[in-house]
Amino acid sequence: MPMFYSHIRSEQTYVEDPEGGEYPSLDAAWRDAVLSAKHIIGEALRTGTSLRCALSRTFEITDEEGRQVAVLPFAEAAEMDLRSEGGGSSAAG
Repeated sequence: MPMFYSHIRSEQTYVEDPEGGEYPSLDAAWRDAVLSAKHIIGEALRTGTSLRCALSRTFEITDEEGRQVAVLPFAEAAEMDLRSEGGGSSAAG
């Protein structure tokens, strides 16, 4: 099964995902990143930390070779409804 890594980029920091995860496809990794972004945003709301900061973050998803294969802005993830959408990913530029 392919490995994907979901690194987090913010305005001032870049946090690498050293462990990654095995997913059957990029779409599966994308959906997991959407759920993770929603969780992080929810934690910001729950704890009273900066929502603006949370929404400005981006997941940069890379493959086993370190190639960027998708980018997911948290602000975009916040508005996604995975129950009604087929998922999908924003391919890396």
